[in-house]
Formats: sequence, C-alpha cells, structure tokens
Amino acid sequence: MEYITLEDIRTHLRLDDITAEDAYLEKIGNAAESLGLSKIHRTSDELTDMGSSAVSQFKFLALQLCEDIYDQRGASNTVQMHISPAADSIICSLRKLSV
Repeated sequence: MEYITLEDIRTHLRLDDITAEDAYLEKIGNAAESLGLSKIHRTSDELTDMGSSAVSQFKFLALQLCEDIYDQRGASNTVQMHISPAADSIICSLRKLSV
C-alpha cells in the first residue's frame, strides 16, 4: 500500500484490537488504492503532482473504499459493489476529465 497503512485501515474500521484479519485488511487496502486510482483516472505520479491536499483526499477515499469493501464482503457475486456517497464525492473532485 502506498497511501494508507494497515493501522489506518484498522482505525478507520474501528478494528484496533483485532489483528486476526490483518492479511485480509492488507488485501482490501491494496484493492482500495487500485480501485481509487482507476476511478479518478490518474496514476500515483499524477496524484502526487496535484499536491498534498489531493493526496490527503485520496487517503480518505482509499479508507472509505476499504470500508465499502469490508462492509460488503459477504455480498453475492452477482451484486455490483456499492460505493458510498462520501467516496463518490471525493472521486468526483479528483477525477481527471477527458477532453
């Protein structure tokens, strides 16, 4: 994970004392960062070039996506993942628009 840490994820999900799921949480963190970058249509370098405010927003986006993924982990494979309104707002603010 490049932007968030396992500790960030545990704190965000309020799982501070639970370490049994650490490997799973790391997978969620990696997936959330990849999903976030794909949703905003940017590379890591482009995001970093946008400055610390954009990186901070992206960190929150990644944590929110972790929560969305974690909360929907038991959902059927035929159901599309729901992205929360908070995550969607950040995606809209960071998204690179095609010209």
